[in-house]
Amino acid sequence: AISSCEAGSCWSLALQLLAETDGQLLSPGTGTTIYNNAISACQRRGQWRQALSLLSRMRCRTVQPVLISYQAVLLACQESKQWQR
Repeated sequence: AISSCEAGSCWSLALQLLAETDGQLLSPGTGTTIYNNAISACQRRGQWRQALSLLSRMRCRTVQPVLISYQAVLLACQESKQWQR
């Protein structure tokens, strides 16, 4: 469902769906994919603060960010002229 949000740039719905996973144990690959899709949905809609927040939440939940995670956050910041972040 979150991947559909990414494709449609529905960042707020992606965040709602992600919140439903709070407290659940996510497998390493699944957790990373879910967060990457949510970060990308935020990036597509210029929500750089949310993208940064999701990256931080990944680490708190011991979900391993990968190159795509960082690229999406950097792109969100770049497109919003927040490259200093």
